[in-house]
Amino acid sequence: MRGFIKYIRSLSGIVILAMLISGCEKDIKLELQKEGNNKVLYSFIYPDSAFRLHYSKSVNVLSDQSFTLVKDANFKMYINDLYQGKYSFPENDIWGEWSNFGFTAGDTIRIKAMDDTSDTAFVETYIPDIVDIENLDTLSSTYQGADGILYDVLKCNIVFADGDDDDYYQLVIIQERWEVVDGVENYYLDTVDYIKDDPVFYSRSQEETLLEGLDFHGLFNDEIINGTYDLQCLVPSSYYKLYWFDKKIKLTFYLYHHTNDYYRFVRTKLISDYYNGIPVFEPINIFSNVTNGIGLVSGMSFSADSLVFEQDISP
Repeated sequence: MRGFIKYIRSLSGIVILAMLISGCEKDIKLELQKEGNNKVLYSFIYPDSAFRLHYSKSVNVLSDQSFTLVKDANFKMYINDLYQGKYSFPENDIWGEWSNFGFTAGDTIRIKAMDDTSDTAFVETYIPDIVDIENLDTLSSTYQGADGILYDVLKCNIVFADGDDDDYYQLVIIQERWEVVDGVENYYLDTVDYIKDDPVFYSRSQEETLLEGLDFHGLFNDEIINGTYDLQCLVPSSYYKLYWFDKKIKLTFYLYHHTNDYYRFVRTKLISDYYNGIPVFEPINIFSNVTNGIGLVSGMSFSADSLVFEQDISP
């Protein structure tokens, strides 16, 4: 939602820049769209999980709030065109959770979100099939950084089979670390900032997004993939090296299978954030799949595989 507000603010920056360049030779009438009150929906739906839905209303650009609550917020749910019922939101909350729905890969989902007005927001999505990680291989290697120094890395090969349709993926690696200091065990969880050296991470359908330094968070499509693919990435040693206080480190590789809607939303949101504050560029419209509203509701699935590094305590 903040991205849409940033869009308006970026637009005003461009107009003001034009006014400064033109000087006082002519009058420029500046009109900004101030009204908000758009329904805002967000939900990311997994197989075998509870359903969580964000439902709020946007505010105008001059407001110091990020959102407003929806009065009498409720929605109707359809799974594979079968009506599941009408559900009310918790009072004075923008997030609701329902555990009674059963989602599986391949399901289509439709939601009609309503309030105390006669307007209704509509959204439709589906849950992509799970794409299994068929094999995970690693090899100790080195990587030359931008500073010319060689760094120790773990070269990882993730093998999966791509389907015949246009598919959208994301590789996310999570580090879990257990350490013991003075007899006290601590647990940490972190997202691995891995080196994306595989060609899929640089294959773009829009050439203008080939911006140096812009990280799409491991998101990629199957434009250059044909059948089984060996996805490669490099994990810096800081994420798997065991120090004296480390008991165990676990790296879990998640291969997400996304919808085209999610892919477009993330790309446009990241590009918009990248351009924000640079008035020489036109603002980017952040993708939304909500009719009569804004936001994103998308199904997704994932498979996972792990590597475990443990301290050798043998005598």
